[in-house]
Amino acid sequence: MACLKLPAAAALLLLCLFASSASAEDKPAAPAAAAAPKTSKIIESAGETQLPNGVGDVALDGACKADAAAFCKGITPGEGRVAMCLTRRIKQAQQGNMAGRMVRPKCEEQVSAYKVERSKHINKDPALARACKDDAANFCKSVSDSSTPGSVLICLREKQRKLTTQCKGEILRTQAEIAEDWRLDPQLYSACSASAAKLCQEAEPGTEVDCLLASSKSLDWSCLGHVVRVEKEAAGDIRLNMKLFRACVNDQKKFCKGIEPGHMRVQECLEDAMDKAGFSGGCKAALEEVIQMRVADFRLDTGLLDACEDDLQAICSTSADKMEKSSEEKDRAMACLQQFKEELHSDACK
Repeated sequence: MACLKLPAAAALLLLCLFASSASAEDKPAAPAAAAAPKTSKIIESAGETQLPNGVGDVALDGACKADAAAFCKGITPGEGRVAMCLTRRIKQAQQGNMAGRMVRPKCEEQVSAYKVERSKHINKDPALARACKDDAANFCKSVSDSSTPGSVLICLREKQRKLTTQCKGEILRTQAEIAEDWRLDPQLYSACSASAAKLCQEAEPGTEVDCLLASSKSLDWSCLGHVVRVEKEAAGDIRLNMKLFRACVNDQKKFCKGIEPGHMRVQECLEDAMDKAGFSGGCKAALEEVIQMRVADFRLDTGLLDACEDDLQAICSTSADKMEKSSEEKDRAMACLQQFKEELHSDACK
């Protein structure tokens, strides 16, 4: 076969073009620019913040990659959806309601770490921030998580009776999470972690705050204030007291079936049933401990505060807030309620 002869200049040009093309194909592509982390500023007064792991969910490129693929197929990462899916799986395993593969311990640690980070700023939790946006504007506009982590959520919990229904639901979700892991209340954990390390080494998970309250005489004022705050917030709902809930779960099903949790309803039902046949000794002991705490500190008796709020103002010219700030005011108010018991407007307060 005859070879095609090209002029030297043309041959050289083709050779250069071929070499250039081959070089371009062989050269590795430049890495794609990393996506900028997403930020959130749903509640403007709380300040802008980066979403955890850049998407607002547990990281899927680490210890939870395989578990998320196995248990959370079809769930779009973001707003804690994958973390919630993995949490359900973890709880099912803890309750013995699951067969087969479990979420790996390293992934459990990663889910917990995500929740701890999310708890520091309300805008890191978009579902919570959206539900409570208007309430934060009405009651907590001067509070910022950028300066004091966790402060907006504390402010909202203090105003809980005035919140919208959708915000109350999200607040309850965060309180249930704190009941299981007290690190999710940044201010409580910051003030009390050193005391807990000394006083509550043997406490079961979810009972650290109860342990601290039982050791209240050994706590500094900052820690004690946060412990009382958290106990007060949880006092009316058995679901937020892990020690009582665990001790009484079977008695609740047996004696208080159909009673809606909240506003002391389940606790009062259980207290009424304490002396009935079949009532467990463990639940009775846990209830008696709670009752003693309420007697020792009126702030933990949310039923009393709710029932007597109007009478405290109308007859005794005081309020729960004033009573909380002064032991003398508390003693005066309690004496007033006793003295004018027959004149009280609220039968529940009587």
